[in-house]
Amino acid sequence: MSTLQAIRVGVEPMRVVGFAALAGAAYVSMGTKSLHPTHQVSIQNSTDSYVYISLDGVTDHFMIPEYSGFFWDITTNKSFGVGFYLPIGTRFWVKQINGAPTEGEVSATFIYGADI
Repeated sequence: MSTLQAIRVGVEPMRVVGFAALAGAAYVSMGTKSLHPTHQVSIQNSTDSYVYISLDGVTDHFMIPEYSGFFWDITTNKSFGVGFYLPIGTRFWVKQINGAPTEGEVSATFIYGADI
């Protein structure tokens, strides 16, 4: 007998940092920690400045140019419970690189899988 397995997509609330919060040189937390093992992450930078993204608030991990985004498909073609995930409790941090932005925001969305 075969057992069908299905996965539903869950999306956590978007975490947003407005341009005014990026005026300094230090990393700024992008909201609360993730609540689920994360399959995919979407980060959008709608500011007029390049930004660094960090997973620990200290180390520069990713650079995102102004008015662009980054989509990280961590568990490509893997089923629920199998694969490579960002762990529960992951938090992203952001800081400006080339001067304080004057408009926009940086947002992050965690996408996860759950049993149906």
